[in-house]
Amino acid sequence: MHERRVALLMNRDSSHTREVCAGVLGYVAEGARWFVHLSPSDPRALEPLKEWQPDGVIAHLFNEELADGLAAWGGPVVNITSTLNDPRFPMVEVKHDAVGVMAAEHLLERGFRHFGFAGSDRSGFAVSRKQAFHRRVQEAGGSFAACHVEDLPLRDPGTSWSGMQETFSGWLRDLPKPVGVLCSMDGVARRLAATCRSMDLNVPEEVAILGVNDDEFECVVARPNLSSIAIPARRIGYDAAGLLENLMAGEPRPQIDITLQPLGVVSRRSTEAEATEDEIVRTALRYIRANYREPIRVDDVADAAGRPRRTLERRFRRALDRTVLDEITRRRIETARRLLVETDLDIGGIAKRSGFSDARRMAVVFRERLGRTPSDFRKEARPA
Repeated sequence: MHERRVALLMNRDSSHTREVCAGVLGYVAEGARWFVHLSPSDPRALEPLKEWQPDGVIAHLFNEELADGLAAWGGPVVNITSTLNDPRFPMVEVKHDAVGVMAAEHLLERGFRHFGFAGSDRSGFAVSRKQAFHRRVQEAGGSFAACHVEDLPLRDPGTSWSGMQETFSGWLRDLPKPVGVLCSMDGVARRLAATCRSMDLNVPEEVAILGVNDDEFECVVARPNLSSIAIPARRIGYDAAGLLENLMAGEPRPQIDITLQPLGVVSRRSTEAEATEDEIVRTALRYIRANYREPIRVDDVADAAGRPRRTLERRFRRALDRTVLDEITRRRIETARRLLVETDLDIGGIAKRSGFSDARRMAVVFRERLGRTPSDFRKEARPA
C-alpha cells in the first residue's frame, strides 16, 4: 500500500489540540503508512492543501469558511470539534452533556446552591455543556445565571482586551454568593478568576470556578490554580485517525459520531470551597482536605470536628447529601485520576500518593465508583 498523505489542520497553541495531535501521531506510530503535514486551522491553508493533494484531513473546524472549503474539496475529512455542529463531516468528540453534568455534580458536592455559566452562546460545545449543567442544577433546586462571552480558540487581535472583564464584572456583581461557576473553557475560567481578583471577590469562597480541558498552562498560571474537567484529547486524536483510515480505504461514513466520556475533574484550589453554613461540616471538610492522603478514619474526622461520629454523619448528610467516608474516598479518587492522566507513576505509587492503602484497594474503589480499573482509565486518557 502506498504512503497516504494526511493533513492535520489544528492550531497547536492549546494543550487540547497538542494532545489530539499526539493521539494521531500515536496511531501512526503503530504502523499506519501516513505522511503527515501539520497546518493551522485557517482558511488560508485551503489552497496549499489542494496543491498538496492529501488523501485525507483531520481538522479542528471552528471556522465556517474553512469548513465550506473542505466540503467543496470533497475528500475524506474527520472533524474533532463540535464548535460549528456541521453535519457534513463525521466527528470524534467528547460527550459535552456529560461534561455539564460532571461539572454540576462537582459543585453540588461542595454544597453550592447558586450556579453560573460563562462562555459562548454560539459554539456548539459550549451550548451543550451549558444546557446539561443548567438542567442538573435545576433538578437539584439550585439557581442559575449565564454570562455569554466569546470563547473561540483564535479571536480577532483587535478585540477589546477589557471587554470581557467589563462583562464579567457586571454579571458577578449581581450573582448571589457563594456561587459555583462552570466556564466553557479554561481560558475563560482564567479571565473570570482575574476579574474576581480585580473586584476583591474571593475564589473559591465567594466564587468557585471550574474550567474545561485541563490545559496545564491556563490552570496553573491562574491565581488561584484552576480546577478543570479533563478531556480524553489523545483518545480523540487516536480514534479520529482510525476513522480517517477507514474512510480513506473506502468504507462508508458511520451513521453516528464517535463521542467519548470526559475523564473527570482535576481538582485544584479554585473549587476547594465549603459552601455550607454548618461550621462543624466545614471544619470536617477542612480536616479531610488536609489529611485525606493519610490513613484517616471517620472517627478521626469526628474528633477533629469535635462531635460524636453519629452526629457528624447526620449533619454531613443534611448539608452535603453524602457520608464522611464518601468525601474521603471522593478526594482520593480525584487525586488518583489526576495523577493517572498527568504523570507516569506506576499504579502502586499513585495509590500511595492518593491515600489508598495499596493498588488493589484503589482498583476495587475505581471499579465500584467509575466502572473501570485505574489501568483502563489511564489507557482511555493516554492510548498512545
